Amino acid sequence: MLLIWWQRRTEHAFGLFGLLWLLVSLRNSTYYIDTVAIPVDLAVLLYFLAQCISVVLLGAFAVAISTQRWPRFERVLRWAAWGLPLLGLLGAATGWLPLLRAAVYPGVIALALAALWVLWHTVRQAPRRALVALLLGVVVMLVAGVHDYLYLQGRVPITHFFWLPYAVPLGCVWFALVLVQRMVQALSASEDLAARLESRVAERTRALDQANQAQTRFLAAASHDLRQPVVAIGLLVGLVRERLASGPQAPDLRRLLDRTQDAVRALEDLLRGLLDLSRLDTEAAAPQRQPVALQAMFDAIATHEQAAAQARGLQLRFRPTDQVVVSDPVLLEQVLRNLVGNALRYTARGGVLVAVRPGGQNLRLQVWDTGRDIAPEDQHKVFEPFVQLDNPERDRRKGQGLGLAIVRRSVDLLGHPLALRSVPGRGSCFTITLPRAASLVDATEADAPPSLPLNGQQIWLLDDDPAVREALAERLEAWGAQVLRHARLADLDQALAVGLPRPDWLLTDHRLPDGDGLQAIARLHAQMGPVPALLITGDTAPALVARFAELGLDVLHKPFGAEALLQRLLADRRVGLSLPGRLAPRSSQH
Repeated sequence: MLLIWWQRRTEHAFGLFGLLWLLVSLRNSTYYIDTVAIPVDLAVLLYFLAQCISVVLLGAFAVAISTQRWPRFERVLRWAAWGLPLLGLLGAATGWLPLLRAAVYPGVIALALAALWVLWHTVRQAPRRALVALLLGVVVMLVAGVHDYLYLQGRVPITHFFWLPYAVPLGCVWFALVLVQRMVQALSASEDLAARLESRVAERTRALDQANQAQTRFLAAASHDLRQPVVAIGLLVGLVRERLASGPQAPDLRRLLDRTQDAVRALEDLLRGLLDLSRLDTEAAAPQRQPVALQAMFDAIATHEQAAAQARGLQLRFRPTDQVVVSDPVLLEQVLRNLVGNALRYTARGGVLVAVRPGGQNLRLQVWDTGRDIAPEDQHKVFEPFVQLDNPERDRRKGQGLGLAIVRRSVDLLGHPLALRSVPGRGSCFTITLPRAASLVDATEADAPPSLPLNGQQIWLLDDDPAVREALAERLEAWGAQVLRHARLADLDQALAVGLPRPDWLLTDHRLPDGDGLQAIARLHAQMGPVPALLITGDTAPALVARFAELGLDVLHKPFGAEALLQRLLADRRVGLSLPGRLAPRSSQH
Protein backbone atom coordinates (compact mmCIF):
# COMPACT_ATOMS: atom_id res chain seq x y z
CA MET A 1 0.00 0.00 0.00
CA LEU A 2 2.88 2.36 0.71
CA LEU A 3 4.32 1.55 -2.72
CA ILE A 4 0.97 2.38 -4.34
CA TRP A 5 0.95 5.71 -2.47
CA TRP A 6 4.55 6.37 -3.55
CA GLN A 7 3.69 5.81 -7.20
CA ARG A 8 0.36 7.63 -7.05
CA ARG A 9 0.36 10.42 -4.49
CA THR A 10 -3.38 11.02 -4.79
CA GLU A 11 -4.11 7.63 -3.20
CA HIS A 12 -4.09 9.05 0.36
CA ALA A 13 -6.30 6.28 1.72
CA PHE A 14 -3.81 3.59 0.70
CA GLY A 15 -0.88 5.55 2.13
CA LEU A 16 -2.53 6.35 5.46
CA PHE A 17 -3.77 2.80 5.94
CA GLY A 18 -0.35 1.42 5.03
CA LEU A 19 1.30 3.66 7.65
CA LEU A 20 -1.34 2.66 10.20
CA TRP A 21 -0.80 -1.01 9.55
CA LEU A 22 3.00 -0.66 9.69
CA LEU A 23 2.87 1.27 12.97
CA VAL A 24 0.40 -1.15 14.56
CA SER A 25 2.54 -4.09 13.44
CA LEU A 26 5.64 -2.59 15.06
CA ARG A 27 3.71 -1.87 18.25
CA ASN A 28 2.27 -5.37 18.38
CA SER A 29 5.71 -6.93 17.99
CA THR A 30 6.69 -5.41 21.32
CA TYR A 31 4.19 -7.67 23.09
CA TYR A 32 6.39 -10.66 22.29
CA ILE A 33 9.71 -9.14 23.39
CA ASP A 34 10.73 -10.34 26.85
CA THR A 35 13.70 -8.03 27.31
CA VAL A 36 13.93 -4.48 25.93
CA ALA A 37 17.33 -2.91 25.23
CA ILE A 38 16.03 0.63 25.91
CA PRO A 39 15.07 2.28 29.22
CA VAL A 40 11.62 1.44 30.52
CA ASP A 41 10.49 5.09 30.57
CA LEU A 42 11.44 5.48 26.89
CA ALA A 43 9.65 2.24 26.01
CA VAL A 44 6.50 3.46 27.77
CA LEU A 45 6.73 6.78 25.90
CA LEU A 46 7.13 5.07 22.54
CA TYR A 47 4.19 2.79 23.31
CA PHE A 48 2.05 5.82 24.22
CA LEU A 49 3.04 7.67 21.06
CA ALA A 50 2.31 4.58 18.96
CA GLN A 51 -1.17 4.29 20.48
CA CYS A 52 -1.98 7.96 19.90
CA ILE A 53 -0.55 8.18 16.38
CA SER A 54 -2.33 4.96 15.42
CA VAL A 55 -5.67 6.48 16.37
CA VAL A 56 -4.84 9.70 14.47
CA LEU A 57 -3.92 7.67 11.38
CA LEU A 58 -7.15 5.70 11.73
CA GLY A 59 -9.13 8.95 11.79
CA ALA A 60 -7.21 10.40 8.82
CA PHE A 61 -7.82 7.18 6.90
CA ALA A 62 -11.55 7.35 7.67
CA VAL A 63 -11.71 10.95 6.38
CA ALA A 64 -9.67 10.03 3.26
CA ILE A 65 -12.06 7.31 2.11
CA SER A 66 -15.19 9.20 3.12
CA THR A 67 -17.42 10.68 0.45
CA GLN A 68 -18.29 13.73 2.57
CA ARG A 69 -16.51 16.32 4.70
CA TRP A 70 -16.22 16.10 8.53
CA PRO A 71 -14.91 19.56 9.51
CA ARG A 72 -15.21 19.22 13.31
CA PHE A 73 -13.69 15.76 13.36
CA GLU A 74 -10.86 16.96 11.10
CA ARG A 75 -10.10 19.84 13.51
CA VAL A 76 -9.96 17.39 16.44
CA LEU A 77 -7.62 15.16 14.42
CA ARG A 78 -5.26 18.05 13.69
CA TRP A 79 -5.20 18.97 17.39
CA ALA A 80 -4.60 15.35 18.39
CA ALA A 81 -1.81 14.92 15.81
CA TRP A 82 0.17 17.72 17.46
CA GLY A 83 -1.20 17.80 21.02
CA LEU A 84 -1.00 14.15 22.07
CA PRO A 85 2.73 13.69 21.18
CA LEU A 86 3.54 16.97 22.99
CA LEU A 87 1.62 15.81 26.08
CA GLY A 88 3.50 12.50 25.97
CA LEU A 89 6.86 14.26 25.82
CA LEU A 90 5.84 16.58 28.63
CA GLY A 91 4.67 13.66 30.80
CA ALA A 92 7.91 11.75 30.15
CA ALA A 93 9.97 14.80 31.13
CA THR A 94 8.04 15.35 34.39
CA GLY A 95 7.61 11.68 35.33
CA TRP A 96 3.82 11.90 35.14
CA LEU A 97 3.49 9.73 32.02
CA PRO A 98 1.68 6.81 33.77
CA LEU A 99 -0.93 9.21 35.17
CA LEU A 100 -1.15 10.95 31.81
CA ARG A 101 -1.78 7.66 30.03
CA ALA A 102 -4.64 6.81 32.39
CA ALA A 103 -6.18 10.24 31.81
CA VAL A 104 -5.66 10.47 28.06
CA TYR A 105 -6.58 6.95 26.96
CA PRO A 106 -10.35 7.45 27.39
CA GLY A 107 -10.10 10.40 25.00
CA VAL A 108 -8.02 8.34 22.61
CA ILE A 109 -10.63 5.59 22.73
CA ALA A 110 -13.34 8.18 22.08
CA LEU A 111 -11.37 9.49 19.09
CA ALA A 112 -11.05 5.93 17.79
CA LEU A 113 -14.81 5.44 18.19
CA ALA A 114 -15.42 8.67 16.23
CA ALA A 115 -13.11 7.40 13.47
CA LEU A 116 -15.00 4.12 13.40
CA TRP A 117 -18.26 6.08 13.15
CA VAL A 118 -16.94 7.93 10.08
CA LEU A 119 -15.85 4.61 8.63
CA TRP A 120 -19.27 3.17 9.28
CA HIS A 121 -20.95 5.97 7.30
CA THR A 122 -18.59 5.29 4.43
CA VAL A 123 -18.52 1.51 4.29
CA ARG A 124 -22.25 0.99 4.72
CA GLN A 125 -22.52 1.83 1.01
CA ALA A 126 -20.31 -1.15 0.24
CA PRO A 127 -21.71 -4.53 -0.95
CA ARG A 128 -23.31 -6.73 1.72
CA ARG A 129 -20.40 -9.15 2.14
CA ALA A 130 -17.86 -6.36 2.46
CA LEU A 131 -20.15 -4.56 4.90
CA VAL A 132 -20.43 -7.63 7.14
CA ALA A 133 -16.66 -8.13 7.09
CA LEU A 134 -15.96 -4.50 7.92
CA LEU A 135 -18.56 -4.44 10.66
CA LEU A 136 -17.13 -7.58 12.20
CA GLY A 137 -13.63 -6.13 12.06
CA VAL A 138 -14.75 -2.89 13.71
CA VAL A 139 -16.58 -4.75 16.48
CA VAL A 140 -13.63 -7.08 17.14
CA MET A 141 -11.12 -4.21 17.36
CA LEU A 142 -13.48 -2.13 19.52
CA VAL A 143 -14.06 -4.98 21.97
CA ALA A 144 -10.33 -5.76 22.05
CA GLY A 145 -9.47 -2.13 22.71
CA VAL A 146 -11.92 -1.82 25.62
CA HIS A 147 -10.72 -5.12 27.04
CA ASP A 148 -7.06 -4.10 26.90
CA TYR A 149 -7.84 -0.78 28.58
CA LEU A 150 -9.65 -2.55 31.42
CA TYR A 151 -6.80 -5.09 31.63
CA LEU A 152 -4.31 -2.23 31.86
CA GLN A 153 -6.36 -0.70 34.70
CA GLY A 154 -6.47 -4.06 36.55
CA ARG A 155 -10.25 -4.36 36.22
CA VAL A 156 -10.19 -7.80 34.63
CA PRO A 157 -8.57 -10.96 36.03
CA ILE A 158 -4.78 -11.09 35.80
CA THR A 159 -5.03 -14.38 33.94
CA HIS A 160 -6.25 -12.46 30.88
CA PHE A 161 -3.90 -11.11 28.17
CA PHE A 162 -3.91 -8.31 25.62
CA TRP A 163 -6.37 -8.91 22.78
CA LEU A 164 -5.39 -6.11 20.40
CA PRO A 165 -2.29 -7.91 19.02
CA TYR A 166 -4.69 -10.53 17.64
CA ALA A 167 -7.70 -8.35 16.79
CA VAL A 168 -5.90 -5.55 14.94
CA PRO A 169 -4.23 -7.74 12.26
CA LEU A 170 -7.59 -9.38 11.58
CA GLY A 171 -9.30 -6.00 11.21
CA CYS A 172 -6.46 -4.66 9.08
CA VAL A 173 -6.77 -7.62 6.70
CA TRP A 174 -10.49 -6.98 6.29
CA PHE A 175 -9.97 -3.28 5.66
CA ALA A 176 -7.14 -4.02 3.24
CA LEU A 177 -9.35 -6.43 1.30
CA VAL A 178 -11.99 -3.72 0.99
CA LEU A 179 -9.40 -1.21 -0.22
CA VAL A 180 -8.00 -3.63 -2.77
CA GLN A 181 -11.55 -4.39 -3.90
CA ARG A 182 -12.16 -0.67 -4.39
CA MET A 183 -8.95 -0.38 -6.38
CA VAL A 184 -9.88 -3.36 -8.57
CA GLN A 185 -13.34 -1.87 -9.15
CA ALA A 186 -11.76 1.45 -10.07
CA LEU A 187 -9.40 -0.27 -12.52
CA SER A 188 -12.31 -2.21 -14.02
CA ALA A 189 -14.32 0.99 -14.36
CA SER A 190 -11.32 2.69 -15.98
CA GLU A 191 -10.89 -0.18 -18.44
CA ASP A 192 -14.60 -0.11 -19.19
CA LEU A 193 -14.49 3.64 -19.81
CA ALA A 194 -11.43 3.21 -22.04
CA ALA A 195 -13.19 0.48 -24.02
CA ARG A 196 -16.32 2.62 -24.36
CA LEU A 197 -14.24 5.61 -25.40
CA GLU A 198 -12.37 3.53 -27.98
CA SER A 199 -15.67 2.22 -29.28
CA ARG A 200 -17.11 5.73 -29.54
CA VAL A 201 -13.96 6.99 -31.26
CA ALA A 202 -14.17 4.12 -33.75
CA GLU A 203 -17.88 4.86 -34.28
CA ARG A 204 -17.20 8.55 -34.81
CA THR A 205 -14.35 7.69 -37.16
CA ARG A 206 -16.63 5.45 -39.21
CA ALA A 207 -19.27 8.18 -39.26
CA LEU A 208 -16.65 10.71 -40.36
CA ASP A 209 -15.42 8.39 -43.10
CA GLN A 210 -18.98 7.87 -44.29
CA ALA A 211 -19.56 11.63 -44.25
CA ASN A 212 -16.37 12.22 -46.23
CA GLN A 213 -17.34 9.56 -48.75
CA ALA A 214 -20.83 11.05 -49.03
CA GLN A 215 -19.29 14.49 -49.52
CA THR A 216 -17.01 13.14 -52.22
CA ARG A 217 -19.91 11.39 -53.97
CA PHE A 218 -22.03 14.54 -53.74
CA LEU A 219 -19.23 16.68 -55.12
CA ALA A 220 -18.63 14.25 -57.96
CA ALA A 221 -22.31 14.07 -58.87
CA ALA A 222 -23.32 17.70 -58.33
CA SER A 223 -20.35 19.23 -60.10
CA HIS A 224 -20.81 17.23 -63.31
CA ASP A 225 -23.69 19.34 -64.56
CA LEU A 226 -21.88 22.51 -63.51
CA ARG A 227 -18.78 21.59 -65.48
CA GLN A 228 -20.70 21.11 -68.71
CA PRO A 229 -21.57 24.79 -69.32
CA VAL A 230 -18.18 25.93 -68.00
CA VAL A 231 -16.42 23.88 -70.68
CA ALA A 232 -18.69 25.25 -73.39
CA ILE A 233 -18.31 28.86 -72.23
CA GLY A 234 -14.54 28.60 -72.01
CA LEU A 235 -14.19 27.15 -75.50
CA LEU A 236 -16.59 29.64 -77.06
CA VAL A 237 -15.00 32.66 -75.41
CA GLY A 238 -11.61 31.52 -76.69
CA LEU A 239 -12.98 31.22 -80.19
CA VAL A 240 -14.57 34.67 -80.09
CA ARG A 241 -11.32 36.22 -78.86
CA GLU A 242 -9.39 34.59 -81.71
CA ARG A 243 -11.87 35.86 -84.29
CA LEU A 244 -11.83 39.34 -82.79
CA ALA A 245 -8.06 39.36 -83.15
CA SER A 246 -8.36 38.79 -86.92
CA GLY A 247 -10.29 41.97 -87.66
CA PRO A 248 -11.20 45.42 -86.37
CA GLN A 249 -13.76 45.18 -83.58
CA ALA A 250 -15.11 47.47 -80.90
CA PRO A 251 -12.68 47.83 -77.96
CA ASP A 252 -15.58 47.70 -75.48
CA LEU A 253 -16.60 44.28 -76.76
CA ARG A 254 -13.04 43.03 -76.37
CA ARG A 255 -12.89 44.31 -72.79
CA LEU A 256 -16.16 42.57 -71.99
CA LEU A 257 -14.81 39.34 -73.41
CA ASP A 258 -11.65 39.75 -71.34
CA ARG A 259 -13.75 40.08 -68.18
CA THR A 260 -15.85 37.10 -69.21
CA GLN A 261 -12.76 35.01 -69.79
CA ASP A 262 -11.37 36.06 -66.39
CA ALA A 263 -14.60 34.95 -64.73
CA VAL A 264 -14.59 31.65 -66.61
CA ARG A 265 -10.94 31.08 -65.71
CA ALA A 266 -11.68 31.73 -62.02
CA LEU A 267 -14.59 29.29 -62.11
CA GLU A 268 -12.45 26.72 -63.91
CA ASP A 269 -9.72 27.11 -61.29
CA LEU A 270 -12.21 26.61 -58.46
CA LEU A 271 -13.80 23.54 -60.02
CA ARG A 272 -10.42 22.10 -60.94
CA GLY A 273 -9.20 22.63 -57.39
CA LEU A 274 -12.27 20.94 -55.92
CA LEU A 275 -11.83 18.10 -58.37
CA ASP A 276 -8.18 17.66 -57.43
CA LEU A 277 -9.02 17.68 -53.71
CA SER A 278 -11.81 15.13 -54.13
CA ARG A 279 -9.51 12.86 -56.14
CA LEU A 280 -6.69 13.15 -53.62
CA ASP A 281 -9.09 12.33 -50.76
CA THR A 282 -9.86 8.93 -52.28
CA GLU A 283 -7.81 5.76 -52.35
CA ALA A 284 -8.31 5.69 -56.10
CA ALA A 285 -5.66 8.36 -56.58
CA ALA A 286 -2.80 5.87 -56.51
CA PRO A 287 0.43 7.55 -57.69
CA GLN A 288 2.22 6.12 -60.73
CA ARG A 289 5.88 6.43 -59.75
CA GLN A 290 8.52 6.53 -62.47
CA PRO A 291 11.72 8.44 -63.32
CA VAL A 292 10.94 12.11 -63.92
CA ALA A 293 13.38 14.53 -65.56
CA LEU A 294 13.05 17.82 -63.67
CA GLN A 295 14.38 20.08 -66.44
CA ALA A 296 11.54 19.15 -68.82
CA MET A 297 9.08 19.96 -66.03
CA PHE A 298 10.84 23.28 -65.39
CA ASP A 299 10.60 24.21 -69.08
CA ALA A 300 6.88 23.40 -69.25
CA ILE A 301 6.04 25.43 -66.13
CA ALA A 302 8.27 28.32 -67.20
CA THR A 303 6.47 28.54 -70.54
CA HIS A 304 3.12 28.66 -68.77
CA GLU A 305 3.98 31.04 -65.89
CA GLN A 306 6.56 33.37 -67.45
CA ALA A 307 3.93 35.70 -68.94
CA ALA A 308 2.17 36.06 -65.57
CA ALA A 309 5.47 36.86 -63.87
CA GLN A 310 6.39 39.50 -66.44
CA ALA A 311 2.94 41.08 -66.18
CA ARG A 312 3.56 41.59 -62.45
CA GLY A 313 7.09 42.87 -62.99
CA LEU A 314 8.63 39.82 -61.31
CA GLN A 315 11.57 37.59 -62.19
CA LEU A 316 10.80 33.89 -62.55
CA ARG A 317 14.00 31.83 -62.73
CA PHE A 318 14.50 28.08 -63.01
CA ARG A 319 18.04 27.00 -62.25
CA PRO A 320 19.04 24.46 -64.96
CA THR A 321 19.43 20.88 -63.77
CA ASP A 322 19.99 17.41 -65.19
CA GLN A 323 18.65 15.64 -62.10
CA VAL A 324 16.04 12.89 -62.34
CA VAL A 325 13.78 11.85 -59.47
CA VAL A 326 11.30 9.07 -58.79
CA SER A 327 7.74 10.37 -58.52
CA ASP A 328 4.40 10.59 -60.26
CA PRO A 329 5.05 13.04 -63.12
CA VAL A 330 1.48 14.36 -63.21
CA LEU A 331 1.14 14.90 -59.46
CA LEU A 332 4.66 16.31 -59.09
CA GLU A 333 4.12 18.80 -61.91
CA GLN A 334 0.81 19.79 -60.36
CA VAL A 335 2.54 20.36 -57.01
CA LEU A 336 5.31 22.47 -58.56
CA ARG A 337 2.83 24.48 -60.65
CA ASN A 338 0.79 25.27 -57.54
CA LEU A 339 3.87 26.29 -55.55
CA VAL A 340 5.16 28.54 -58.35
CA GLY A 341 1.73 30.06 -58.97
CA ASN A 342 1.22 30.66 -55.25
CA ALA A 343 4.66 32.29 -54.94
CA LEU A 344 3.98 34.62 -57.88
CA ARG A 345 0.54 35.52 -56.54
CA TYR A 346 1.86 36.62 -53.13
CA THR A 347 5.09 38.31 -54.26
CA ALA A 348 4.84 42.05 -54.88
CA ARG A 349 8.43 42.72 -55.92
CA GLY A 350 11.56 40.71 -56.53
CA GLY A 351 10.91 37.29 -57.95
CA VAL A 352 10.68 33.53 -57.61
CA LEU A 353 13.51 31.01 -57.91
CA VAL A 354 13.06 27.28 -58.49
CA ALA A 355 16.13 25.14 -57.87
CA VAL A 356 17.25 21.61 -57.06
CA ARG A 357 19.84 21.00 -54.36
CA PRO A 358 21.50 17.77 -53.21
CA GLY A 359 20.46 16.28 -49.90
CA GLY A 360 22.38 13.06 -49.34
CA GLN A 361 20.55 10.17 -51.03
CA ASN A 362 17.71 12.54 -51.95
CA LEU A 363 17.20 15.82 -53.75
CA ARG A 364 15.58 18.96 -52.43
CA LEU A 365 13.25 20.73 -54.85
CA GLN A 366 12.89 24.29 -53.56
CA VAL A 367 10.69 27.24 -54.50
CA TRP A 368 12.01 30.54 -53.12
CA ASP A 369 10.11 33.81 -53.21
CA THR A 370 10.67 37.37 -51.97
CA GLY A 371 7.05 37.83 -50.98
CA ARG A 372 5.41 38.28 -47.62
CA ASP A 373 6.64 36.13 -44.77
CA ILE A 374 4.38 33.62 -43.02
CA ALA A 375 4.24 33.74 -39.22
CA PRO A 376 5.09 30.45 -37.45
CA GLU A 377 1.60 30.18 -35.96
CA ASP A 378 0.08 30.50 -39.45
CA GLN A 379 2.34 28.09 -41.33
CA HIS A 380 0.10 25.07 -40.72
CA LYS A 381 -3.01 27.05 -41.68
CA VAL A 382 -1.87 27.86 -45.21
CA PHE A 383 -2.19 24.18 -46.17
CA GLU A 384 -5.89 24.09 -45.26
CA PRO A 385 -8.54 24.46 -48.02
CA PHE A 386 -9.88 27.97 -48.71
CA VAL A 387 -7.40 29.63 -46.31
CA GLN A 388 -5.87 32.90 -47.55
CA LEU A 389 -4.13 34.88 -44.85
CA ASP A 390 -4.16 38.24 -46.66
CA ASN A 391 -7.46 37.87 -48.51
CA PRO A 392 -10.24 38.21 -45.91
CA GLU A 393 -12.48 39.85 -48.50
CA ARG A 394 -12.23 36.67 -50.68
CA ASP A 395 -11.08 38.53 -53.79
CA ARG A 396 -11.13 35.84 -56.49
CA ARG A 397 -8.28 37.56 -58.32
CA LYS A 398 -6.04 36.36 -55.48
CA GLY A 399 -6.99 32.75 -56.07
CA GLN A 400 -9.34 30.34 -54.35
CA GLY A 401 -7.14 29.16 -51.46
CA LEU A 402 -6.88 25.58 -52.75
CA GLY A 403 -3.36 25.50 -54.20
CA LEU A 404 -1.41 24.72 -51.03
CA ALA A 405 -4.10 22.33 -49.79
CA ILE A 406 -3.64 20.35 -53.01
CA VAL A 407 0.14 20.53 -52.54
CA ARG A 408 -0.07 19.12 -49.01
CA ARG A 409 -2.36 16.23 -49.92
CA SER A 410 -0.39 15.45 -53.07
CA VAL A 411 2.97 15.20 -51.31
CA ASP A 412 1.36 13.16 -48.52
CA LEU A 413 0.03 10.79 -51.15
CA LEU A 414 3.43 10.60 -52.84
CA GLY A 415 5.32 10.23 -49.57
CA HIS A 416 7.51 13.29 -50.27
CA PRO A 417 8.34 15.34 -47.13
CA LEU A 418 7.31 18.99 -47.42
CA ALA A 419 8.89 21.79 -45.37
CA LEU A 420 8.17 25.51 -45.14
CA ARG A 421 10.67 28.10 -43.95
CA SER A 422 9.81 31.78 -43.79
CA VAL A 423 12.08 34.67 -42.81
CA PRO A 424 10.50 38.05 -41.90
CA GLY A 425 11.24 40.64 -44.53
CA ARG A 426 12.89 38.14 -46.91
CA GLY A 427 10.16 35.76 -48.07
CA SER A 428 9.47 32.04 -47.89
CA CYS A 429 10.90 28.78 -49.13
CA PHE A 430 8.96 25.57 -49.79
CA THR A 431 11.13 22.43 -49.91
CA ILE A 432 10.08 19.00 -51.23
CA THR A 433 12.44 16.09 -50.56
CA LEU A 434 12.51 13.67 -53.53
CA PRO A 435 14.30 10.35 -54.04
CA ARG A 436 16.90 10.24 -56.79
CA ALA A 437 16.26 8.05 -59.81
CA ALA A 438 18.57 5.07 -60.37
CA SER A 439 19.31 6.16 -63.94
CA LEU A 440 18.90 9.29 -66.01
CA VAL A 441 16.04 9.65 -68.43
CA ASP A 442 16.34 11.65 -71.61
CA ALA A 443 13.98 14.57 -71.52
CA THR A 444 12.39 15.59 -74.80
CA GLU A 445 11.19 19.04 -75.50
CA ALA A 446 7.91 19.47 -77.32
CA ASP A 447 7.99 21.65 -80.41
CA ALA A 448 5.76 24.69 -80.49
CA PRO A 449 2.41 23.78 -82.00
CA PRO A 450 1.75 25.13 -85.50
CA SER A 451 -1.09 27.53 -86.25
CA LEU A 452 -3.28 24.58 -87.38
CA PRO A 453 -1.98 21.81 -85.11
CA LEU A 454 -4.72 19.32 -86.07
CA ASN A 455 -4.78 20.11 -89.77
CA GLY A 456 -6.27 17.22 -91.77
CA GLN A 457 -7.04 14.99 -88.78
CA GLN A 458 -10.36 13.13 -88.64
CA ILE A 459 -11.95 13.35 -85.19
CA TRP A 460 -15.16 11.66 -84.08
CA LEU A 461 -16.83 13.58 -81.27
CA LEU A 462 -19.42 11.89 -79.04
CA ASP A 463 -21.24 14.09 -76.47
CA ASP A 464 -24.93 14.32 -75.60
CA ASP A 465 -24.78 17.95 -74.40
CA PRO A 466 -25.44 20.17 -77.46
CA ALA A 467 -23.60 23.20 -76.06
CA VAL A 468 -20.47 21.27 -75.18
CA ARG A 469 -20.59 19.24 -78.40
CA GLU A 470 -20.83 22.31 -80.63
CA ALA A 471 -18.21 24.26 -78.68
CA LEU A 472 -15.77 21.36 -78.87
CA ALA A 473 -16.45 20.85 -82.55
CA GLU A 474 -15.84 24.50 -83.41
CA ARG A 475 -12.68 24.52 -81.32
CA LEU A 476 -11.33 21.43 -83.07
CA GLU A 477 -12.27 22.76 -86.48
CA ALA A 478 -10.46 26.03 -85.70
CA TRP A 479 -7.36 23.88 -85.19
CA GLY A 480 -7.83 22.40 -88.68
CA ALA A 481 -9.53 19.10 -87.77
CA GLN A 482 -12.52 17.56 -89.56
CA VAL A 483 -15.10 16.71 -86.91
CA LEU A 484 -17.93 14.19 -87.14
CA ARG A 485 -20.48 14.92 -84.39
CA HIS A 486 -22.39 12.20 -82.51
CA ALA A 487 -24.92 12.66 -79.70
CA ARG A 488 -25.58 9.01 -78.77
CA LEU A 489 -24.08 5.57 -78.99
CA ALA A 490 -26.68 4.82 -81.65
CA ASP A 491 -25.16 7.54 -83.84
CA LEU A 492 -21.74 5.96 -83.43
CA ASP A 493 -23.16 2.56 -84.38
CA GLN A 494 -24.64 4.05 -87.56
CA ALA A 495 -21.28 5.59 -88.49
CA LEU A 496 -19.59 2.24 -87.96
CA ALA A 497 -22.24 0.45 -90.03
CA VAL A 498 -21.83 2.86 -92.96
CA GLY A 499 -18.14 2.04 -93.19
CA LEU A 500 -16.67 5.51 -92.78
CA PRO A 501 -12.88 5.89 -92.86
CA ARG A 502 -10.99 5.18 -89.67
CA PRO A 503 -10.72 8.37 -87.53
CA ASP A 504 -7.51 9.71 -86.04
CA TRP A 505 -9.15 10.34 -82.66
CA LEU A 506 -12.30 9.51 -80.73
CA LEU A 507 -13.37 12.13 -78.18
CA THR A 508 -16.22 10.82 -76.07
CA ASP A 509 -18.05 11.96 -72.98
CA HIS A 510 -18.43 9.28 -70.32
CA ARG A 511 -22.10 9.86 -69.56
CA LEU A 512 -24.29 9.14 -72.56
CA PRO A 513 -28.07 8.71 -72.74
CA ASP A 514 -27.85 5.12 -74.05
CA GLY A 515 -24.55 3.94 -72.57
CA ASP A 516 -21.16 5.33 -71.58
CA GLY A 517 -17.81 6.29 -73.03
CA LEU A 518 -16.25 2.91 -72.19
CA GLN A 519 -18.78 1.20 -74.44
CA ALA A 520 -18.10 3.72 -77.19
CA ILE A 521 -14.35 3.04 -77.08
CA ALA A 522 -14.92 -0.72 -76.99
CA ARG A 523 -17.26 -0.67 -80.01
CA LEU A 524 -14.91 1.50 -82.06
CA HIS A 525 -11.94 -0.74 -81.25
CA ALA A 526 -13.90 -3.86 -82.06
CA GLN A 527 -14.71 -2.46 -85.50
CA MET A 528 -11.59 -0.49 -86.45
CA GLY A 529 -8.79 -1.53 -84.11
CA PRO A 530 -6.95 0.58 -81.51
CA VAL A 531 -8.01 4.11 -82.44
CA PRO A 532 -6.56 6.78 -80.08
CA ALA A 533 -9.35 7.73 -77.65
CA LEU A 534 -9.76 10.54 -75.15
CA LEU A 535 -12.43 10.08 -72.47
CA ILE A 536 -13.94 13.37 -71.27
CA THR A 537 -15.80 13.32 -67.96
CA GLY A 538 -16.90 15.42 -65.04
CA ASP A 539 -17.33 12.40 -62.76
CA THR A 540 -14.94 12.13 -59.83
CA ALA A 541 -16.44 9.11 -58.05
CA PRO A 542 -13.54 7.12 -56.49
CA ALA A 543 -14.62 3.80 -57.97
CA LEU A 544 -14.90 5.32 -61.45
CA VAL A 545 -11.53 7.06 -61.22
CA ALA A 546 -9.98 3.77 -60.11
CA ARG A 547 -11.63 1.96 -63.02
CA PHE A 548 -10.21 4.47 -65.53
CA ALA A 549 -6.74 4.12 -64.02
CA GLU A 550 -6.99 0.31 -64.09
CA LEU A 551 -7.81 0.36 -67.80
CA GLY A 552 -5.05 2.85 -68.59
CA LEU A 553 -7.48 5.25 -70.26
CA ASP A 554 -6.50 8.76 -71.29
CA VAL A 555 -8.97 10.88 -69.31
CA LEU A 556 -9.55 14.63 -69.46
CA HIS A 557 -11.57 15.92 -66.51
CA LYS A 558 -13.97 18.82 -66.85
CA PRO A 559 -13.55 21.72 -66.68
CA PHE A 560 -10.53 22.01 -68.96
CA GLY A 561 -9.02 24.71 -71.08
CA ALA A 562 -8.32 24.62 -74.81
CA GLU A 563 -4.58 24.31 -74.11
CA ALA A 564 -5.09 21.16 -72.03
CA LEU A 565 -7.23 19.63 -74.78
CA LEU A 566 -4.69 20.42 -77.49
CA GLN A 567 -1.84 19.08 -75.35
CA ARG A 568 -3.63 15.73 -74.98
CA LEU A 569 -4.39 15.48 -78.68
CA LEU A 570 -0.83 16.32 -79.69
CA ALA A 571 0.58 13.80 -77.22
CA ASP A 572 -1.19 11.00 -79.16
CA ARG A 573 -1.42 8.59 -76.22
CA ARG A 574 -2.84 5.42 -77.69
CA VAL A 575 -4.99 2.87 -75.87
CA GLY A 576 -3.62 -0.69 -75.89
CA LEU A 577 -4.89 -3.49 -78.12
CA SER A 578 -6.27 -5.38 -75.12
CA LEU A 579 -8.62 -2.58 -74.12
CA PRO A 580 -11.81 -3.87 -75.83
CA GLY A 581 -11.53 -7.19 -74.08
CA ARG A 582 -10.98 -5.52 -70.75
CA LEU A 583 -13.95 -3.21 -71.24
CA ALA A 584 -16.37 -5.87 -72.42
CA PRO A 585 -17.24 -7.46 -69.03
CA ARG A 586 -18.45 -4.15 -67.62
CA SER A 587 -19.96 -2.62 -70.73
CA SER A 588 -23.50 -3.20 -69.44
CA GLN A 589 -22.92 -1.80 -65.96
CA HIS A 590 -23.60 1.86 -66.67
